[in-house]
Amino acid sequence: MKKVITKLVSAVAFSILAALSVIQPLNVSADVPYETFSQDGYGDYIKCQTAYTPVTSIYKFVDPATEDVYYMSNASDMMLGDDGYLYVVDTDNSRIVVGDTSGNYIKTIGSEDSLYEPSGIYVTSDGTVYVCCPKESRRASSGYVAVFDSDGELIAKYGTPTSVLYGEETFKPSKIIVDKGGTMYIVATGNTNGIVEITPDDGGTFLGYFGTGDIYVTIADVIKNLVLSDSQLARLAKKVPQTNKNLCIDEKGIIYTLVEGITTQTQPLKKLNKAGSSMITLEVMPYYGQAVAVGAYSNIYVATSTGVIYEYSEEGTLLFRFGGTDSTNSYRTGLYTSSGSPQAIDVDDNDYIYILYNINGSAAIDIFKPTEFADYVHKSLGYYQSGDYTNTKLYLERVINMNSMFDYANQAMGLALYREENYSESMAYYRLAKDTLGYSDAYWEIRNTWLTHNVVYLVLVILVIFFGIRLLKAWDKKKGIFNPIRKLTKPMRDTLAYKRLVFGRRFMRHPIDGAYEIKHYGLASIVFSYILIAVYTIIYIINKYFAGFLVKTVKDGRYQVASDVMIWFIGIIAIAAFTYLMCTINDGEGKFKEIFAGYVYSMTPYLFIQPILFVIGKVVTNNEMFIYSFINLIMIVYIVILMFIAIKEINNYSVGETFKIILLTAFAMLVFALIMFVIYILIQQLASFARSIYGEVVYRIEN
Repeated sequence: MKKVITKLVSAVAFSILAALSVIQPLNVSADVPYETFSQDGYGDYIKCQTAYTPVTSIYKFVDPATEDVYYMSNASDMMLGDDGYLYVVDTDNSRIVVGDTSGNYIKTIGSEDSLYEPSGIYVTSDGTVYVCCPKESRRASSGYVAVFDSDGELIAKYGTPTSVLYGEETFKPSKIIVDKGGTMYIVATGNTNGIVEITPDDGGTFLGYFGTGDIYVTIADVIKNLVLSDSQLARLAKKVPQTNKNLCIDEKGIIYTLVEGITTQTQPLKKLNKAGSSMITLEVMPYYGQAVAVGAYSNIYVATSTGVIYEYSEEGTLLFRFGGTDSTNSYRTGLYTSSGSPQAIDVDDNDYIYILYNINGSAAIDIFKPTEFADYVHKSLGYYQSGDYTNTKLYLERVINMNSMFDYANQAMGLALYREENYSESMAYYRLAKDTLGYSDAYWEIRNTWLTHNVVYLVLVILVIFFGIRLLKAWDKKKGIFNPIRKLTKPMRDTLAYKRLVFGRRFMRHPIDGAYEIKHYGLASIVFSYILIAVYTIIYIINKYFAGFLVKTVKDGRYQVASDVMIWFIGIIAIAAFTYLMCTINDGEGKFKEIFAGYVYSMTPYLFIQPILFVIGKVVTNNEMFIYSFINLIMIVYIVILMFIAIKEINNYSVGETFKIILLTAFAMLVFALIMFVIYILIQQLASFARSIYGEVVYRIEN
């Protein structure tokens, strides 16, 4: 009876679950031991949905017929062939182990007779296998490239190039790719000249070097070159180009390279054109890149020695970043230890990622499957590259519905809409993606259309305003039509308060006379200076947070109004105070309120020019941005000149003395800032010490 009841309950429960699954599909998400990040329009990391989940790990290949087991020791490279098999460089066993993605053994290529501690592999579409061996034998200093046919027979061997163009560099090939013409591109350990290019003609002909690394120079190097003698410079280590670490090639024949180590001066990942120059610029760097691969949509995958995996679009925009270092050494799939970092990476046509790594000398391969989110991103890439913008938008909409902050999708949607000449919506998506270049292009098209339909009316309005103003001026000069207004406002205009308020316009036009009037006619007022600073602050805040998108310098949603107010009020007061202090020490004649007023009135060009810049910033595109920048530069130079004249005339200094005061003021402010920083650090440490004491006391009382 109990069994019957149990079966009945199970049947009912199964029926309920089945019904619910029809009404609302169950959402199942696999937990992963890492977080996935993307890149927002500002170039910062932002968390997103998991892009890849671990499927399985292959620690050995098993022959299904004989059940023989093939382990790999200190494997150094791997490639997924067009036949769907994994070709693994089993370095310690001096062989290539071939198996399928389910862990079944297929065959072995090479032996100790033909390979010695191989380190790199490339498999062509016809099954030809190229293998790099850095050394001929234990005692040899140079190595070779061995070539095997699809049956595993050794058919060629390429040693050190004999061409005089190769030089005296030791040939220690570590990684290799082969283009469709059979030309080999080889990374040779220690060779700073670039990638070794060899054609199979005449037993191996050296063609030259390709993709030479960059030489970067620091400020310290520049100073050394200026200060040290030739003999001293000769004793210093020579600057050499960065050496390449790994490389890959895509279906179009484009070569991708990774440079050794980490540098903030150059790009560690390069997408090389025929001239050997990189075609991409990365904002997020795959430092310590170990291996690189290219996917079906020209997306670029980089595995680093820190265990982090990067995926970029073909333009170099970060799509996903996941993985990392397993600090617990618990061997969680997707995280890697310092002793088991990724050695190779490859991707199949279904976007599955294969990562080769070592654990205590034994090799393993992790396989990752793309999630629904990553699949939508990839499909949108594929449809866009084929010119199918309808399906591109369909999948991008799905991505955006899942994550509206995924800015690459917003950017791609803007581009797809732009291709369809839907410029208004395109501009909106570019705005969401913070893509200034795309936004500018879309806005240019909208503005061009508007001007085409309204340019005649715009010219007429400008002419009416221009001639209307001239007519009113002429009429007023002849008839005095504005005399009643002048008479009515004269008492107000004669007051000292009004003169102080509008004095900035005169100071801007006649700064020498203005400085004299500040000093001798009572136009220096602390109160009115504060009023003008408040006006400047309001203009600054409006321009900072509400400027045109192309000229806006602050991130959306970031408001720091309190600090903006402090910058203007405390900043100008501090500059005036330190200037007054230096002037007092150096026989200056100006009072504090005069110097303070001189600085404030020197900012008058900001009051007149910045609103004009605000309007210009709303209507310009990147093509006219030089106009905005030029006017802004003029305003800054104008203000600096007025400040210089104010200091000089108010204190009755010469030009040289004025420069001296400016330098002393800057130095004094720097020293003061350093002192305040030290005091701040000491207060922080004192507060931390007090918190520690308090915590210790509370702990002892409770126990």
